[in-house]
Amino acid sequence: MFNTVVGIIIGLISLSLMMLLHELGHYVAGRLLGFKVIEFSLFMGPRIFSKVYKGIRYSIKSLPIGASVEFAGEYPTMDNKLNPNQIASEKLHAEEEATNDDLTPAEILARDKAAGIFYAQAKWKRFIVMAAGPAMNLISGFIAFTLFFAWTTAKSTELLPPPPTSTAAAAHLIAGDKIISYNGFNIKTDMDLLVAQKFPAQPEGRLLRYERSENGRKVVKEVYLADKKYKFLQLNVTGQIVADKFVVEGSSNPAILPKDEIIAVDGEKLTSIPRLYKGDAAPKSIIAAKVKLLRNGKEVTVNADQTVREIPADPGIYLKPVKGFAAVLSYSADFFVSVFTSTYNMLGLLFTGQLPAKDALAGPVGIVSIYSQINQAGVVLWEKFLHFTQIFALISLSLGMCNFLPIPPLDGSQIFLLFIEAVRGKRLSEKWENIYGYLGLVIVLGLALFTLFLDVLRLFRH
Repeated sequence: MFNTVVGIIIGLISLSLMMLLHELGHYVAGRLLGFKVIEFSLFMGPRIFSKVYKGIRYSIKSLPIGASVEFAGEYPTMDNKLNPNQIASEKLHAEEEATNDDLTPAEILARDKAAGIFYAQAKWKRFIVMAAGPAMNLISGFIAFTLFFAWTTAKSTELLPPPPTSTAAAAHLIAGDKIISYNGFNIKTDMDLLVAQKFPAQPEGRLLRYERSENGRKVVKEVYLADKKYKFLQLNVTGQIVADKFVVEGSSNPAILPKDEIIAVDGEKLTSIPRLYKGDAAPKSIIAAKVKLLRNGKEVTVNADQTVREIPADPGIYLKPVKGFAAVLSYSADFFVSVFTSTYNMLGLLFTGQLPAKDALAGPVGIVSIYSQINQAGVVLWEKFLHFTQIFALISLSLGMCNFLPIPPLDGSQIFLLFIEAVRGKRLSEKWENIYGYLGLVIVLGLALFTLFLDVLRLFRH
């Protein structure tokens, strides 16, 4: 229970940090370009602390998630511009009426532009301010990935030796081969491999193009890796190998007890490699075995049941780790690109029905749940921190990408309206901006409710 609560708190802090960095991007860009800022807030909901400093209200709110920044004149009506002298009042919720004093529209625009009112600023300035938020998420995601790979390891496109039971080994791939593409996808990172494996194979299998050095020459070769399934035998015990014996930690097999030390099964040592079954028994069948083990210091042989399991064969394509700062930066950049391309490709699978929505979408509840599950995992604190960093990086990049979509109320919608304004020479009418905003709000709320439903469903299943 304690780990669950801590995980939820870490998830909320992580999401809030992403949103804070996002709003800081808008805020810093706006200040640098002379925009008038009314309020910068940490968290959401009613204020619990508020202080005006140099005309800007800085607030802490009651709901511990998110952040926001308010610019003067960011959403003006067409005929009533905000007072150019507007600042954050010491009195909460105070409002000021605009006094145009019979100025012409051109004079009002010039006055508001000089005062830093959002709508009156040059289009390129407004674009920078709107894009700075998601750009900050992209930058922070890249930095987080760089730290993650510096603390763990970067990868090259050179392959490690494939496991003996893998399809890569069956296709005679060897250590040192350099992968070029797999199943139609150029491969630079583990993320590319993951997506390539998600896409359906051709009838012949998944085409792998790779480079091999032969007699001092580099030769490009091709081979199809067909999907296969293997049967293996499972004793239904958990544990670890210590000094050539498998020490049992947990057991659902009545013949084997925790703390037993398994020496051999049917005369063969028990290793971390799955024991292949080549018989005709169907999956979930029971096969008897003689298990030699140490129990309370005495060597005994017991009759134990094994279960026939069936799993897809491991493709066996593993990228070789590389060291060095340059390698980390290069791999982080490649992974950054991979997240973009993978998101696009996975959305394609989602919309064609080849990827279930429950496996592709997650909202705030689902994200916090992921952090909670990581914190409950039985790994050391450092490994949890690495997982948190990786999730932070992935979500930051996703947040940055999503905010560039032209759907209100995302930043991309304001950038899209700026594009229309640049093409037309004037803004859309208030009527059409409102229609656009309402449609976007319906889409976003619908998606939010759908992801909430999926998140809650996952929680109950978990």
